[in-house]
Amino acid sequence: MASGRTGSVSRVLPILNAIGCMGLAGLAVFQWGRERNLDGELHRARVELRDSQEAQEEERKRVVLLERDVGVLKESIESLQEAAERGAVELAAKEEELVAMKASGEALQAQMKVWEAAVAERDAKLKELDGVLVETRKRLDEAVAKLKQAGAR
Repeated sequence: MASGRTGSVSRVLPILNAIGCMGLAGLAVFQWGRERNLDGELHRARVELRDSQEAQEEERKRVVLLERDVGVLKESIESLQEAAERGAVELAAKEEELVAMKASGEALQAQMKVWEAAVAERDAKLKELDGVLVETRKRLDEAVAKLKQAGAR
């Protein structure tokens, strides 16, 4: 039976060998498929990483631009505030000047009324003096006429 057993063992070994080879081939195909899936996932991860790095770089650029814009806006706001403050100071000075001019105008109007009253008084006095002068001239003319008459006699 020893030779019967070796015959049957020698028939079983190629079958076991074939089964082992098939198992190894299946394992190799399984590993190859898994590695292929991993390569695909790695490729996708690299693409996603590259895309996220590009997006991150774009965001950095955008942040730099926004920071620059914020700086420009701050400078604009500061210059506008300074201009507004200067305008307020100038306005206050102009208002003070206007108040002084109004006071000066009112004083001038009061002085003008005093002058108008003085001129009216002077005109009245001149009219009165003119009347007196006309009357005196008349008397002088009469006196001259009387002297002429007396000198002619």
